[in-house]
Amino acid sequence: MSSMNQLSTALMLVVMPLGTAYAIEDSCLFENNRDATTRIQYSCVLANGDGNCESSGSGFIVSESGLVITNDHVIRPAGNVTVESEEIYVKTGSLGAGSVRATVVARDKVNDIALLQLPPRDYGESWQSVAIGTAVPTPVGDSLMALGFAGRELAMIPNGMKTAELAEVDGVYRPWWQTNLALNEGNSGGPVFGSNGTVIGISVAYKRSSQLISYVIPIYYAKPFLEQAGAQAVVYSSCATYPECRNKIHGIERYAVDMTVDKLGEWQAKKSSRPEFCNAYLSKLQSQFPKSEFTYLQSSQHTAMNGRKREHIYYCKFQRLEGPIYKLARSEFCLQ
Repeated sequence: MSSMNQLSTALMLVVMPLGTAYAIEDSCLFENNRDATTRIQYSCVLANGDGNCESSGSGFIVSESGLVITNDHVIRPAGNVTVESEEIYVKTGSLGAGSVRATVVARDKVNDIALLQLPPRDYGESWQSVAIGTAVPTPVGDSLMALGFAGRELAMIPNGMKTAELAEVDGVYRPWWQTNLALNEGNSGGPVFGSNGTVIGISVAYKRSSQLISYVIPIYYAKPFLEQAGAQAVVYSSCATYPECRNKIHGIERYAVDMTVDKLGEWQAKKSSRPEFCNAYLSKLQSQFPKSEFTYLQSSQHTAMNGRKREHIYYCKFQRLEGPIYKLARSEFCLQ
């Protein structure tokens, strides 16, 4: 009996193992993560002549050096058996891609997570990796998407959401999210994306007796493996589509108040100066309109004889701006 069949039987009564920007561009997410999503084929020879085992699932590359995260049950036979030898082969992006042999780096049986190592690529090229999300809370109702090899080819699982904080499996609560992602066998170990286009979870199982009840391991539980891989978490991926807003960072489009203000003084015998006159006028404006900004534009002075008296007159002009209206644009700052 294959290990996947054994595992399915073991969880048949409750679950069957599986083989978040304000919006995500679906085609962008698929294309950008295609070559970082893997199909994993596991086979083993059991000791004592107990036969062979075989299973398959999905995974995702988390480092340029080719470290892959998947579910531990994808690369382990079910039950209390002894493995004499095992092989793990991985394809990236498509079933038509060439297979490479992977090795197990680390296992976390409790959290059902494993870390694999792919061999170096030809010509020193780097492996493409996914964008790992930051460890921020994911509220119930947040949108989710997934990638995986439920069929023979890589497929997207769209239009899902987190529906509950915990999962009850065989009468035991696990720290998995319950979701309505349409997961199937073969999706085990595949990446689950949040509304910012980053990986925030790992597909792990679905409930066989119910429609659209599936389970996801929060990426937090893979933290030791991510640290080992040197994966740096990011807030947004390049596939995140941000909402529109007016934000200071976008620059100023116009002002609610944009006008010129000026003052012509009266003829006076006492001589002053244009700077003195303009500064006094500016102080008065700033007191009268404390929320406005003022920019000097122009000033002048004239002198004339009034009989035997020499008199002076001064003029000053400012631009008054108030109530900046910022440019309408899409950016990550609209999420704040």
